Amino acid sequence: MVKNMKKAFLCITLLTNVLFATTAYSGDVVDRISDIDQQIAQLQSEKENLLQNSTESDTLNYSSQIDFYDIFPGGMGQLFGAIVEVNNTGDDYLYLGKDSIFDIEDKDGHLIATEQYLDNVPDIIGPGETGYIYTSLSNIDVGATTSNTKLVPTLDIEATDKVPIDYQISDVSLTKDSYGYSSLIGRVTNVTDEDDASVDVIAVFFDDDNEAISVADTYVMDFKAGETRSFDIQCALGSTNIDISNGEFSNYKVFARKLFYHYR
Repeated sequence: MVKNMKKAFLCITLLTNVLFATTAYSGDVVDRISDIDQQIAQLQSEKENLLQNSTESDTLNYSSQIDFYDIFPGGMGQLFGAIVEVNNTGDDYLYLGKDSIFDIEDKDGHLIATEQYLDNVPDIIGPGETGYIYTSLSNIDVGATTSNTKLVPTLDIEATDKVPIDYQISDVSLTKDSYGYSSLIGRVTNVTDEDDASVDVIAVFFDDDNEAISVADTYVMDFKAGETRSFDIQCALGSTNIDISNGEFSNYKVFARKLFYHYR
């Protein structure tokens, strides 16, 4: 009897210990699950914030307009020239990419010409600055005119962390050679403490409405710190068949900026 009671007491003690351990373990699991739930909620909140911030940063603030579009005779048919002005209205630096496209459509919206090899100056524009995407005399069908076609630009513009570096321009003048062709000559000075592999010296010509009607540029290579170099921009026809030599412009501006080689 006593022996059986001892056995019963031992079984009860073992059961009590098991139940206590199980309860304690279950409570620990519940606490761990609660902690995991809180961590998941926190991670979800951080994910939503990151997505929101990413969406906001992907919205670029800029405006664009067609400054120039014209069709004119070429050596083997007809050509068109076009300039699109891009104004940086935001706080980001903007890269004018090389994947912009100029399509030409007829009045019914049918594609009759396209140009996918465009130039842009400068390649990076800061807040409040203006850049230009343009084509240099592209082919178009005979019979097309500016009255029966329209320019449809698709612009490749993205934010960048690259900061433009400008160089000092001086002693600028518009000259004409013995053949009657114009050049814009002047000097550029590297006022920084660093050498630069290549610098883009850019001339933009404007009409009476201050819209760009021609763009031309040249490069200064291996530009040493403190160095002053001369430049010569050939601009008889610029980019759009406007005869700069005959003074078919109202004013112009010249600036020099580090070339970023259309990085990706």
